[in-house]
Amino acid sequence: MPPVFISYTHDSVEHKARTHALADRLRHDGVMVVCDRDCGPGGPPDGWDKWSETQAENAEVVLLVFTVSYRRCWDGKQPPGMRRGATYEAHVIRQRIYNGGSNIDFCRVVIFDKSDMEHIPMRIASLQIFEMPRNYDNLLKWVRSFSEVVGLEMPPNDPDDVLSQQPTDTEQIRQGLLALGPLMRMIQEIRVAATQFRNDLKHAKQQLEVLRAYKDLHDGLHMLQIQCYAQIETEISLDSFPNSEEGMDNLHNYLQRLHELAYDMEQVAARESIPAKQTSWIEEELSPALQALDDALTSRDEKKLIDGVALLRAMLAIRPSTINTCLYMTAEGLQLPILVNHLRTLADEMATHATEDVMGFVVLFQQGVDRMSDLSTHLEKLVESHHAWQEVDNKLRSIAGGIPKVPNDLKRSWPMVKKKLLPLLNGKTDPYTRSLQAYAEALENALSDKGVEIHKNFRRFRHQAALVFFKINSALKAQCDKLPDLAAALDTILGMMQ
Repeated sequence: MPPVFISYTHDSVEHKARTHALADRLRHDGVMVVCDRDCGPGGPPDGWDKWSETQAENAEVVLLVFTVSYRRCWDGKQPPGMRRGATYEAHVIRQRIYNGGSNIDFCRVVIFDKSDMEHIPMRIASLQIFEMPRNYDNLLKWVRSFSEVVGLEMPPNDPDDVLSQQPTDTEQIRQGLLALGPLMRMIQEIRVAATQFRNDLKHAKQQLEVLRAYKDLHDGLHMLQIQCYAQIETEISLDSFPNSEEGMDNLHNYLQRLHELAYDMEQVAARESIPAKQTSWIEEELSPALQALDDALTSRDEKKLIDGVALLRAMLAIRPSTINTCLYMTAEGLQLPILVNHLRTLADEMATHATEDVMGFVVLFQQGVDRMSDLSTHLEKLVESHHAWQEVDNKLRSIAGGIPKVPNDLKRSWPMVKKKLLPLLNGKTDPYTRSLQAYAEALENALSDKGVEIHKNFRRFRHQAALVFFKINSALKAQCDKLPDLAAALDTILGMMQ
């Protein structure tokens, strides 16, 4: 997916903060973003005019954030010396649209206020217009479509690289397991042999359900952090609470989403596949935070709002990591390799006793066992990788929490971060980790040179690390989403053995 360039004007502190929040949200959702903020307070080496012109000319995907000020830049009517960067960007983008004729699909319009619709030029008024935050999901779909249209030149797949692998399809495993049913009914020796492994099948089914539950909880916390906590913190930073009605509406929307995610996690806890003590934090930590935020919005009390956010922050500092540890330990206890060995033994038993009229079921079963072996290998790699990246993410979050003392924290912590990071990057060829390697080198150089912007390099490094972790997290989720069918097939077989 190519980077997205956001072209906008610095109308006000609030407008800058909303635009930066949009950039952060896109990054959290796996989108690479180019934004002037990343150049730091010192600006780009070649100056803003050159930087703006280069980005506007080369960007494959562009978001135009229209306001009355941006329209003046678009029309070339800004007073001399004001908003020169945005004026350069608008001029180049207008020329690209003129040169492209009817092919102007590289850009879209973003607005934060409906009143800004009147400032959109007629030439691009036919493009889809995304009002933030209401149309964010549609904007994300449009941006992601460029991974298919433009794409990245991907290197050959590395068999040990989880980012290059598709999730193992469990349908063939399910069909193979279900083929065991008629074989047990028709051949007594196979039924006797299969029954010996009944406890292993039952254990695998239970552990698959536990693994899925922990992954659902981890995903819920991840979405809570991105879609709710980060957005509420942005609103607080605008210093508009409780006087801005638009800000109040946004907070109500974020809080509504927070309640939805809390309900979803409560439903996961109600499955009873995991111990109650592992989900007690939902009632003991999340519920009080929700209550505090509800009270804050009802009473328009800024102190209660800050207290509610602090409760969320404390929960998010601990729970994603503890749930990840539970997920990791559950995956270790799944013992799929042992189950695969047992099922291969059972397949050998089938070959001995099966007659020609049931060989079709035997072949299905053998193919299913082979695919289960693939699943076991892939799932083990995913969980190991997820666990390792969670540790890196925890450390980076801890360092970021020390801003503005980041340089000192980084200098003390960088050797430890580097020690955790290097094995994860070594030998990887995908573009995400290659970019992270480059950012890591730039950060290391910045730490050894006091004249270089450490904050800027750390921010870039952390954004890219978060993107890689997001990709790993998504890959594990895609695999876990396929596990319920496998658990259901195991449950069917267990029912036949009774």
